[in-house]
Amino acid sequence: ISITEALALIDKAANGYIALDTHRRFIGANITARRLFLTLANQEVDEWFNIDKEPLSRVDGWLDEFDRITKNNRFEGIMKSRKLNKEKPEIERLVEHHDRFYKFIIGYLRDDRRIKGYQIIIVDETEERRYTNLLEKYNSDLEEEVEKKTEHIQEIQDKMVLGLAEMVEGRDFSTGGHIKRTSQGVKFIIEEMLEDPECRVDKHFKTLMVKAAPMHDLGKIAVDDEILRKEGKFEPWEYEIMKTHAEKGAEMVRKVLTGVEDPEFELLAENVAHYHHERMDGSGYPDHLKGDEIPYEARIMAIADVYDALVSKRCYKDKFSFEKAFEIIEEGMGTQFDESLNKYFLAARPKLEAYYSSLEDDDE
Repeated sequence: ISITEALALIDKAANGYIALDTHRRFIGANITARRLFLTLANQEVDEWFNIDKEPLSRVDGWLDEFDRITKNNRFEGIMKSRKLNKEKPEIERLVEHHDRFYKFIIGYLRDDRRIKGYQIIIVDETEERRYTNLLEKYNSDLEEEVEKKTEHIQEIQDKMVLGLAEMVEGRDFSTGGHIKRTSQGVKFIIEEMLEDPECRVDKHFKTLMVKAAPMHDLGKIAVDDEILRKEGKFEPWEYEIMKTHAEKGAEMVRKVLTGVEDPEFELLAENVAHYHHERMDGSGYPDHLKGDEIPYEARIMAIADVYDALVSKRCYKDKFSFEKAFEIIEEGMGTQFDESLNKYFLAARPKLEAYYSSLEDDDE
């Protein structure tokens, strides 16, 4: 079948077809193409193909791309050899024009398995595109709705965890406000760490730590009230019971968060609860971890936890001055605390003192 005969067969097809020879001379076009490009009505066979004044030809630069392909002799060797080229069409571009969408497919025109020129196929994809856009909008709206629901569920979970921590704290008359203050302490220290380009933490870590800090003493809910609320120094056996709150806190965090939180946060929060009383020299509890064996997040928590205990009034002691508290913590660097965190703790000192001073002003 000849190209002319083939064009006759597709003359009434829904898609537009334009055929050109290897020198870009016009061979023919069907009715659909002529309706889209009015100048084709005056296009003579074997004349140079020219529709560059048509509005649709200038949309999205598809014709410029076609010119580039057909004028740069890139396929000269293929044309001379007359061998079948099995490559995909060189152009497949979606064009929007007057609220309709057209896909232009430009490739080789073959006759008897030989390359005879080029063909331009124009497919009206308006309905398909509208359906796709509608589906994309539906999916986008659905994703947005799911995201809102997820955020709401996350907010509820966070409030439940914070409420549980505050309930635990409410049983201990000596540590009122401790979880909020230590969360702020953790935040101030990590903010200084973020200023150091060599430090290994990022903003995501800060978010997780501030969120996890209130859970560090959850295990105290398992400690008997007589011990938890005791005024004065613990007996050795009482202190041993009190120390169990670290391991029990890790168990609680695991039970509360497993399956409802991101595994990364789950592990971080569990480590904070479990190991915030470990010491760098191995004399801490519950597992007597030493140095880098102690999770990094627990080392940060330990400083904020002890600092709050020092500058806050407890039933068994008066609060220390800021100066004395910093002196005690600095003396403990390398033995109780991670010495590499000292510079960040010192850098956070103005923020810490301003924050705790504001709490004193509120009490007056």
